[in-house]
Amino acid sequence: MNQVKQRGTYKNYLDGDFADKIFVFESVSRNPQGGSVASKETGKVQPFPLSETIFCVGSVKEKNKAGQMAPRKIRYVPGEDSIYVDEQTSDKDFPKVKVLASLVNGRITIEGDDAPRLNFFMNWDINETKKDRDTKKVARFRLLDTSVMAAKSRDKKKLAFDVLNWCYTADFKTKIKPLASLYFTHEQMAQQAEDIRHNLSMMAEANPEKFQAILDNPQTERKITIKRAIAEGHVVVDVTSNGIAWAQNPNAFFSVAAPGVDPIEDFANKSKSGDGQKYYDAMYKLVNDVEEISAPAMIEHVAEVKNVPMPTIKSASESDAEIIIMINTALEKGLITKTSNNVWFKYKSISANSKEQMVEKLRSNPIALNILKSELGI
Repeated sequence: MNQVKQRGTYKNYLDGDFADKIFVFESVSRNPQGGSVASKETGKVQPFPLSETIFCVGSVKEKNKAGQMAPRKIRYVPGEDSIYVDEQTSDKDFPKVKVLASLVNGRITIEGDDAPRLNFFMNWDINETKKDRDTKKVARFRLLDTSVMAAKSRDKKKLAFDVLNWCYTADFKTKIKPLASLYFTHEQMAQQAEDIRHNLSMMAEANPEKFQAILDNPQTERKITIKRAIAEGHVVVDVTSNGIAWAQNPNAFFSVAAPGVDPIEDFANKSKSGDGQKYYDAMYKLVNDVEEISAPAMIEHVAEVKNVPMPTIKSASESDAEIIIMINTALEKGLITKTSNNVWFKYKSISANSKEQMVEKLRSNPIALNILKSELGI
């Protein structure tokens, strides 16, 4: 009577304990129109292609003699002890035949005592289970390893707990509120603190991995700082110009985003170097009370920031008739809106009760006029 071999795990392979075991690999792809197999581990029926064939030829990235990462060709050839092409017998002297691996019903079983074949499958970069594999290559199969599956499940549950815990325990003023304001509407942000925490937790629960990536992204911390600076009245955002300025000098914009670009996202990108970094550092010190800098003392403390030359906005040179033509074109394109009785005209934050008044307001706001011209392609 043949003894049933134990199914091997990835740890068994790494420990060299695999000769008396079998290793089952399953296809990563799913095809509902193909076949299906019931998993003995979970009881769920998984759809697979009826058969998937893969050539046992590939490459892996390893350190070469110079210590640099470089691709190295591998292949499985019966009779060869090594999977590395450069260690196998010469193809010229001993011609090789390409070997195919067939995953029938999405699975293939490798005997542990067939070390070269097992080594090939374990070290191939299209094996999703392989540690430090080249992720640029699309995974085609994985080792069916309940210990790995359990570890992934534990990690996923822990991550879900961690992000939910953050939503309910992080400081509301300095973390939760500014982060939530990046994703929620004004109406949602008008809710009670616990409701905002709950809404953010729903976002985290829907995709814990994505939410954790947001928290880990340095860009998020920058946007939170900018949001706090706005909420605390240190800086202002002008919706007409799409610019950001110090509240003490609201007409001197130190950052102006292109039309249609979020000014906070834009400044967060600009704040990583040069003058943008200086402005960001000043904001960070203000909202985090670094060195107890107060708002009145801020300009003196960042004098070098204040004196950074700003781009000059030229006054409008167009005639009233030319601006009227722009307004009519903008009305046709929906850039300027009007009420049904033609009483009120609105462009961004500018409202006027006639085209003539809109001309006056645009002429007195050259930044808004320049933005309109840009949107019209002038």
